[in-house]
Formats: sequence, structure tokens, C-alpha cells
Amino acid sequence: MCRLFFSLSTREKSPYRDLFKSKYTILMQSEIEGHKDGWGICSFSGKNLALLAKHTTPLDVSVEDAKALSRNIHSKCTGFFIRKASNTLGLDKDQILTIDATMPFTYQNISFMHNGSVYASDKIIKEVQNPPLLPRSRNDSEVYFIIFIKYLNETNDVYRAFSATIRFITNTYEKVKENSTDAPEHAYTSLNAIVADGSHLYALNKYTKNYLGTVSDPKREYYKMSYIERNDSIIVASEPMDDLGWNDIGNGKFLDAWIDGEKINYSIREI
Repeated sequence: MCRLFFSLSTREKSPYRDLFKSKYTILMQSEIEGHKDGWGICSFSGKNLALLAKHTTPLDVSVEDAKALSRNIHSKCTGFFIRKASNTLGLDKDQILTIDATMPFTYQNISFMHNGSVYASDKIIKEVQNPPLLPRSRNDSEVYFIIFIKYLNETNDVYRAFSATIRFITNTYEKVKENSTDAPEHAYTSLNAIVADGSHLYALNKYTKNYLGTVSDPKREYYKMSYIERNDSIIVASEPMDDLGWNDIGNGKFLDAWIDGEKINYSIREI
């Protein structure tokens, strides 16, 4: 259970104001919702990953580092992540709170963030044939990431890669569940994710749990993702960061945004 933020703009900009000066700042989300298990930030220069920084300390403890990094970024594509670690495998805390387990995860020029839990990830990863990466942590989100990258390499299409990943996780979990008497009904609470490559921003809003309560609205579904259009940019986040015209992506929807000259285009479709 985490919080995600990504912005895509036609011009280079700093994310500082959106992150730390909005009505419902990323720091407020961390403190009020209990995302205390680290954070990460990334930015692109063109289609190349230019910055990747991660902390395992709570954001409120190391917030000045986060503010300094965000002030110094001037990029068309920037992401920020705060972590509330899930522990579906029942591990000791020191096995969970590591830099390798902290997002954004990256592969070549791809950045990946996930909010949610994947069950039986230790068993699911064993069923992946020819994985493009080996896990560096015990994080269930990293298993999700590895499967996604496998299908992205095979399809060269983010939408198709997410579709294949959803099927693989769901079908594999159903086989695993047959040998368990107390397994959760679904393979995941949420597969919410944001993927970026510097010129495109992709968001998957897909969840099975309907927890209620966010900083912006105590009655809002926790996993319902949001986006806002501006003149030269789009921001996608786990929840609205102010009251100024945010829209819901919607459960079972996929958002694709891209830079088109002096404007941002985007589309939303079922997945």
C-alpha cells in the first residue's frame, strides 16, 4: 500500500510545488495515511533516466532531502513514490525495508511504481519462464515488475504487457490457491501502477479491495487513481492533490499519455 505521483509536461519543470505546496501534499499523505516505509524519486532527460534516488526512512524524517531533490529537478517527466510496505510473506521488517525493495524500479529507460499487494509472490515468481531479471528483494511488487518487463520485452507494447501480466498473476495464483485452505480470494489487492519512459506516461488502475479513506476524502476509495490536465502537462496520482479539477481513472482502466509537440494527449480505455 503506497502512494504514486507522476507528471508529464511539454516543458521542463520542477515537481516541487505539486509535491510539497499542493493542498494535499505528498508529505500529508505519508503522515496521515501511514506511508512510513521509505520513498523514491526519479526524473528523465529526454528518454533517458537522469535521476533515481531512494530512502528507506519515513518521508517526514528525510523530507528536506526530498524537497531539495525536487527543487533541483527540471524535467518533462518526474515521478515520486512513498511506501507503506505490505508483508504478504510474513517476513522480518529488516528483510522488507531495503533500498532494493523501494520503488521506483527501473529497467533500461523504464520506471515502474506499484501500489497494492500481490499474494503468494514467492510461488508466482517460480512459474515465470525466462525472467528478464532476478529478484533483488522479497518485495511482492518486484515480482509484479519482473513479470511486466518480461511481457513488455515480448510485446513491445505497455497495454498488452499489462494485460498479459494480469492474466499470468491471476491464473498462476488460482493454481497456487488450490493447495491452500486459507488463501485470499483474489491474487492481489491492487495492481495499480505507473510506468514512464520520458515521453510517455502509462497508468493502470486495477483493484479488488474497496478500502475507503484518503487525505482528500474519507469516503473515497483508497485505490481509485486520479489525473489532472493542465495547459501543458498531465499529472497522475494515487489520489487528488487539491480540489481543482481532478478526474478519476477508474477501476479496470488504463491511461496512456504522451507529448505531442506543444501539448499533451492522452487516452483511457478498458483493460
